[in-house]
Formats: sequence, structure tokens, C-alpha cells
Amino acid sequence: MNDYLFYGAMTEPIAPMDKEGNIDYKLLKAQVQFQLDHKIHAIFVSGLTECMVTSVDEQIEMLRETVKTVNGQVPVMGNICLNRPEDALTAIKAFEEAGADAVSIAQPHTFTYEEDAIYEYYTNLIRRTKLPVYVYNAPQTNNILSPRLVKRLVEENENVRGYKNSVQDILHLQSVMELIPKERHFECIAGSDSTIFATLALGGCGIISWVSIMFPELIEELCDAYFKGDIEGARALQFRVQKVRTILKHAPMDSGYRYAGELIGLPMGYPRQPMSQATEEQKNYIREELTKMGMI
Repeated sequence: MNDYLFYGAMTEPIAPMDKEGNIDYKLLKAQVQFQLDHKIHAIFVSGLTECMVTSVDEQIEMLRETVKTVNGQVPVMGNICLNRPEDALTAIKAFEEAGADAVSIAQPHTFTYEEDAIYEYYTNLIRRTKLPVYVYNAPQTNNILSPRLVKRLVEENENVRGYKNSVQDILHLQSVMELIPKERHFECIAGSDSTIFATLALGGCGIISWVSIMFPELIEELCDAYFKGDIEGARALQFRVQKVRTILKHAPMDSGYRYAGELIGLPMGYPRQPMSQATEEQKNYIREELTKMGMI
């Protein structure tokens, strides 16, 4: 893994809000510091959920504060999920100035776009930055990137270093890995905690995780086991991760994760409307099930 910039267990922090709906940067810094204290390998800023509920200026500021907190200890990747190319370019330039180590670019969302149009969108951004670029395939955008489009973006742009894959489809991932030339350096990163083992088995290098926000050791153990050749151990840990993930998703969106943070003494503030908090019934379920598993 010496040649890899982003690998192993990496974390995507949740944007913490105060009661008025403003980002609580003190809580964000605490989340990032918790990751550093637990030896996480990298931080991914402004994931898909955050991009949908925060402004471009807020996303830039979260990246700045994260880079300051990390202070060069681990790589930081800033994510772009913006429909307007002008906004995306503004964010990319600000990420560069703030000291990001790489940028992730997700496809335009909501409407269905032609593949050539998505290709142009990506290429126009990729070729305007000197940062390493990771193509982010987020199915929630309604514009899943085909394996052939991922291949084209990689082959035609030298600064595309990797791929963050949130498409929970093994055939898709297998097709991507088959199409990328073996001689090309390519960092394939799982974008879902449900596909860590499968991604590593098909030649991937790590995971950008939500479960690791609260339970970084669990994700680190899975990656370490696989890299050390303990395939059965890694497989068993994937099943454990999936169980934790299922429990946390008992509440809507990220509210179960926020509550789990509260349970371990890592408060993550409030969700921003229209997202909602977990109900008391949902909280009770999450607390009881995590206790049964020995996670809290």
C-alpha cells in the first residue's frame, strides 16, 4: 500500500448542526480528532448527505476546518456533488487553496442525463484541477456511471487516481475492475460499509465509512485482517459490520448514526431539516441492539 494515497479504513464525518441549524464546527473538529486518535487512515469531507443539505460555502468551510485539525497527519479528500459546474469549480479551487490532498467528484443529480453529457461534466472539472481526482459513483443521484464511462474517465485523464464506488452491485464492480488496465495505478474504494470485503476481494484498497465514525476499530480490523491474508477473519468481520450498519439504519438517514455517537460520548448535533431525529422507539432499539453486540 506504499503507493496508495487513500487506502484502508477511512471516515466520512457527519456535519453536526446546532439547534438553529448552523454547522457546529467545534463538534466537527471533535469528530475529526476522534478519528485521528483512533488511527483512521484518511478523512472524506462533505459526503452525499452533507452536499444535499449544506451550501457550497459551508462545504468549503468544513474542508478548511478539517484540514486545519488534521494538520497533515492523514490525507483529506473534499467531495463535490453539485449540479452547476460553476459551483463545482468554485469548490474545487477552494479545496486546493485550503490544502486538500485530493478531490472526489460525484455525478450530477436528480434529473437523468445522457452519458456523453456526464462525461463532459466530469472532464471539464477534472482538467481544471491539479489535485488527484477520485470519481464518485453515487446511485442516489439517479445517474449511475456505467463501467465503460468509469474506464473512459480513468484512461483519458492522468490525474484520475481512483474510484469511490457506492453502487452496491458486485457485477458492476467486477466489470469496472476488469476494464481498468492493470498497468494503471487505480485506487478502488468502497463507498458503502456493506461492500468492504467484496471490494477488497476484487482488488480494491479500502473503505470510506460511516460506521467508522463511531466504531473505527471495527473497520480497521476488517481491512487489516484482509491485508494480512486472514480472509475468513475479514469475512466474519464484514458480517459484523453489516449487522451494525443495519442497526444504525433503523432510524432515517443519518439519525441512527448521530444517536450512536451520543451513546459513545461523541455528540454530532442535530440533523438539518428536512432530515429528522430518531424517535425514542428507534433510539431504544439501536441502544439495545448495539449493547447485545458489545459495541457499547
